[in-house]
Amino acid sequence: MSLPLFSNPLERYQWKNRLLLLSLTEDEEEKAQVTQLLSSKKAELLERDLVMINLSAGEWQLPLQKILSEAEKAELRKRLQVAKSKGSTFILLGKDGSEKARQRGRLELRAVFALIDAMPMRKAELRQRGQ
Repeated sequence: MSLPLFSNPLERYQWKNRLLLLSLTEDEEEKAQVTQLLSSKKAELLERDLVMINLSAGEWQLPLQKILSEAEKAELRKRLQVAKSKGSTFILLGKDGSEKARQRGRLELRAVFALIDAMPMRKAELRQRGQ
């Protein structure tokens, strides 16, 4: 089954979730560290409507992960210009589907949370929840 030319596998999350796209190296220790970090911050991830999309080669389980086919992952890597050979990359997409931030090397989750918390949509969500 081929991916339609203009298909967007992330469209189903638009206006519902913020997305953190992860493309990691083959280093198993790095994968374990990222998995442990995300697991330890699961409540904060949920609070911000943040889900994970693994663009890395192969599979491993991440907290709050949404699964894409290999063809969808390849298409997104190409569209977002994420090269597997350039090290780890983390891309934050807002609920509107646009790229909000890109980190290379190490995932700085505090910076991701700070950026999300400064977004007008996030502030409106907090007001609606009475926080």
